[in-house]
Amino acid sequence: MSTTERSTLHFDLGHVGPDREYTLHIGMADHPLHRHTAQSRASSREQMPLLRVIPDERLTHYADADLPSDAIALRWVTTPKRRGQHPGLP
Repeated sequence: MSTTERSTLHFDLGHVGPDREYTLHIGMADHPLHRHTAQSRASSREQMPLLRVIPDERLTHYADADLPSDAIALRWVTTPKRRGQHPGLP
């Protein structure tokens, strides 16, 4: 069994739309993405000073997740399709 470590991952999803629902998939586990607030950005920047150089509009979402500490894990983000979003689909 793989050992894990808790991590906070940050995302810039402003190009897709900030008000959509997003899910982070890591291996077989799903994690909801949370929209950043002024308070969550400030807290994150205290914990990770590198985030201070990223403008607010580029730091839109985050997720807390358990990542394998001794293995590689495929990660991807999805959002539900909206009806009528793609021509030809119901």
